[in-house]
Amino acid sequence: MGQLTLNKLGTVVSTYHLCMKYPMGKEVGRVWADHRVARRCYEDNLRIGSRPANKLDVNFLDLNLDPRCDNNRKRPLPAKNLKEINISLDPTHKAKIGTTLMQEGESHLISFLWENRDVFTWSPANMPGIDLEFMCHHLSISLGFQPVTQLQRQLGEEKRRAAWEENKKLLAAGFIRKIQYPPGWQM
Repeated sequence: MGQLTLNKLGTVVSTYHLCMKYPMGKEVGRVWADHRVARRCYEDNLRIGSRPANKLDVNFLDLNLDPRCDNNRKRPLPAKNLKEINISLDPTHKAKIGTTLMQEGESHLISFLWENRDVFTWSPANMPGIDLEFMCHHLSISLGFQPVTQLQRQLGEEKRRAAWEENKKLLAAGFIRKIQYPPGWQM
């Protein structure tokens, strides 16, 4: 029976109690179910391909995205043989292209990159169109609260050097600047 039929008959179904009640004249009829039968129906419903497909196969694409299936599809790998080319008058502005390109395609690609070299961003200073409101971070500070001292992180020498280099780049580009903390703040 479908939901429309059950509604027309005035039934009330309780899946929690495994019970269905329906009007019978001046009395109420009851149908009780067994939890074993309900469990078997639930398991039958979960089986893959247990339901017949009632869909039309017109313009139908079956991707079979079931994560339980074993997919042995090969993923594309990055190119290993690359060569660097200059695409600007500055010798540090280089791009990498594959070595498997034909000579005609390679020369066409290099000329295309050379013509559009103004599109490339080599440093954060080359991004004048980015709105500073998007880039800036504002601290929400309530003046009524006492500051909490955070524990200082101990970084290894390599990570400390990498963080220092990144800070120097951001300072040079003007994305960050040194500020004075309010009195009472301890870093």
